[in-house]
Amino acid sequence: MQSKTVAVWGAFGTIGRSVVEALKSDSSIRLRVVGRSASKLAEAFPDAAIEKCPADLTTESGCEAAAAGADAVIYTLGLPYTAKDFAQYPAMMSRAVMAMKGAGTRQLVHISNVYPFGRPEDGKLVSGLVSEEHPRNPCSVKGRFRKEQEDVVLEAHTASGLTTTLLRLPDFYGPHAEMSLAHQIFDAAARGKAADLFAPIDTPHEFVFTPDVGPVVARLLATPAAFGTDYNLAGPGSITVEAFAKAIYEAFGVPLKKRTIGSFGLRALGIFVPVLREFAEMSYLQSTPILLDDRKLVAALGPLAKTSYLDGIAKTVAAMKGRA
Repeated sequence: MQSKTVAVWGAFGTIGRSVVEALKSDSSIRLRVVGRSASKLAEAFPDAAIEKCPADLTTESGCEAAAAGADAVIYTLGLPYTAKDFAQYPAMMSRAVMAMKGAGTRQLVHISNVYPFGRPEDGKLVSGLVSEEHPRNPCSVKGRFRKEQEDVVLEAHTASGLTTTLLRLPDFYGPHAEMSLAHQIFDAAARGKAADLFAPIDTPHEFVFTPDVGPVVARLLATPAAFGTDYNLAGPGSITVEAFAKAIYEAFGVPLKKRTIGSFGLRALGIFVPVLREFAEMSYLQSTPILLDDRKLVAALGPLAKTSYLDGIAKTVAAMKGRA
C-alpha cells in the first residue's frame, strides 16, 4: 500500500492529540505534527517516527512549511477565546487553503463547532436535533467568524484537486482539554472548590469525549467519497450541565459544589474577569442548546463508537491524577 503524509495542524491541542493517537499505528501513514512550539511538540510526541514541524500557522510562510509534501491535512487549530482572535479564523483558513493547493495536498479535514448554526430554529429541527441541513445563521460574533471559516473550507473543495470536509463537534472534554469550557469544572472539582456553571443548568446538553474524535477523523480520511460536504458528530446522548458536573465531582470523590451564573452575572463579572465577558454572547447555548444529529456521518462511515459520560469522566479524572 502506498504511504501518504498526513499533517496534523494544531497537534498539541486535545483534538490534535486524539487524531495523532488514532493515526500513529497505521503503517501506511507518515505523520507530521505541526504547532508553534518545537519544545512542546517534542514533549508531546517523543516518537522519532513522527515528524515535528514547528510553524506559525497564522502566517503564509508557516502554512507553506506545514503543507509542503503533505497529502492530507487535519486542521484542528484553536485560538484564544476572544472575538479579536476569532476574527483571524477566516483569513488564516484562506492562507492555509492556498498553501495546501500550492503543495498539491489532496485532502483537508477541518474540525469546527456548533457556533455557525446560531440559535436552533424549531421548524428546521429533525426530531429535535440540528442536522447539517439546519440554516447556518450565527447570532454571535464568534459564530460569524466560524461560519466564514467553514465557508472557505467548503468552497475550496474540487473534484480533481484539494478535496475538503468538515466535522462539527459539540462542547468537548477529555485528557489535555484544558482549553475546553468543561475543563474548569474538572479543575474546580480536583481542588475541592465550587465550579462556575452557566445558567440554566437543567437544560439538555451534549459533550464529546475527545479520544472519540480521532478515530472518526481517521475513518473520514480513508473514505474519499465522504469529502465535499460537512458532518456533525454528536455526543453519546444528552445530559444536563448539573448532572455532568455532579458526575465529575463524584469521580473525584467529593460532593458537588457550584455557583450558578446567569447572563447578567457573566457581563457583570466580565468587568473583572475578561474571559467571562467573552462567554456572555454565547449564553444562548445554555437556554436554547444545540443537540446534533449525526445520522449523515453514520450513513457515510457506519456505526460510531462513543464513550459514555461516566466512562469518559472517569478516564479524564484518571489522566489528571496521573499528571498530578
